Amino acid sequence: MYSGSPIRGSVPMSQSHLQKVLAFAALVSLIFVVGPNTRALASGLGRISDQPAATLLLPYFEVNLTNPNAATTMFSIVNASPDAQLAHVVIWSDLSVHVLDFDVYLTGYGLYRLNLNTLLITGASPSTGEGVSPNGPLSTPKTFPGCSTILPLPPLSASQLTSVQNALTGLASAELGDLCAGIAHGDMIARGYITIDDVNSCSFLFPGEAGYLSTAGEQERVITDYNVLWGDSFYINKSTNQAFAQPLVHIAAGDVFDSGAYTFYGRYDGWTGVDDRQPLATTFFARYINAGSPQAGNYFNAGTTAIVWRDSKVVQSPFTCPAATMNPEWFGLGQEGIAIFDEQEDVETPPTCHFSPCPPNTQAGFPAETQKLALDTTAFPITFGAGWLWLDLNQNNAEATTGLTDDLESQSWVITLYDNASKSNTYEIGERAIQLDNGSDPNHCTPSDATSPVTTCTVPTAN
Repeated sequence: MYSGSPIRGSVPMSQSHLQKVLAFAALVSLIFVVGPNTRALASGLGRISDQPAATLLLPYFEVNLTNPNAATTMFSIVNASPDAQLAHVVIWSDLSVHVLDFDVYLTGYGLYRLNLNTLLITGASPSTGEGVSPNGPLSTPKTFPGCSTILPLPPLSASQLTSVQNALTGLASAELGDLCAGIAHGDMIARGYITIDDVNSCSFLFPGEAGYLSTAGEQERVITDYNVLWGDSFYINKSTNQAFAQPLVHIAAGDVFDSGAYTFYGRYDGWTGVDDRQPLATTFFARYINAGSPQAGNYFNAGTTAIVWRDSKVVQSPFTCPAATMNPEWFGLGQEGIAIFDEQEDVETPPTCHFSPCPPNTQAGFPAETQKLALDTTAFPITFGAGWLWLDLNQNNAEATTGLTDDLESQSWVITLYDNASKSNTYEIGERAIQLDNGSDPNHCTPSDATSPVTTCTVPTAN
């Protein structure tokens, strides 16, 4: 395919920089191994936080392929280190099929910004590379193996661009053997999510392929544990005069995970823990304000929408068109439990299921790997006008890769959007849902008044 806070990990650097880092390391009692693959080992990674990281996640994107002034998504990658870094960008469909990947060269303290409608409509992307990217007075350049024949990136060919567009809109893609990669909504809006990894060489590899997350023979693995990347995202729709921004999800590396432990890329390395990435949370708290409620009349008359990224725990390949429940076989993800509270502490617990695909009489929830779902609809009915959600998104499915110590554990990410739409006052506000747990110590409890005795849950106090 197309290739083109504290820092817990370190990178090869100049002697003066190394001395400063070693002095800092002594103060915080981290253990450094100095050499060509210098890294810092830190233990006890807790909940996801906004700090430089080794992996970044854009949990959802959408791009209107027929109208460049309509919905699009823009993201940035920033290098927090003075030393040049290489980032590997992987674009996945909404059902987690690999569609496109490419490399981005970042000079020291460098910033890369990409409007996805430019890439997905025209096939072009910003040029980067050693000697191509601006090199400021504080930046230390570096030559990365394999990049001389890959960077700077050329535009996508017409045939490849069409294949990518088809893959991200749920249509048969020639590059995928005339198979499908995602859900066909019929609106020509490309949907999916993006992962970004700090890497040590340009390559055409991606998570799930030998040599990317773990060593392959004598070949050093491509991914690094350098926690030096940070970034943000912007969701923009000029046609509706709406936009909101969010930090990317920052996934730190450096902890040591036992085999069977949950890690961010665990499904791609057989749950061996070799990717070293902290997992995301499994349970979230999120506010909702439904259209037509008294609260909506004051602030958000167009209601609430949820963006939800999930881990099916399946290494998904292209599949026979079209996507539908049980095609792929895991599609129709369930969840361990949902509790819907109103603002007077009343609660309803809709029927749910632990195993996917869920039968039609249960709460539909969030069936795909990534989606944008309007609440208080047939897809997610809510009786109350306003309140908050307890979302325990742990799940198991028969197609999931085995090897996890906790088979029900399943990482997720949740963002809620609040909309107001009128002739004189149109706006959209987005916020992250609150993480209840972390993926190394998952919650498996959902409050309910439908049980006897009623079920209450204790909020953990540890990080």
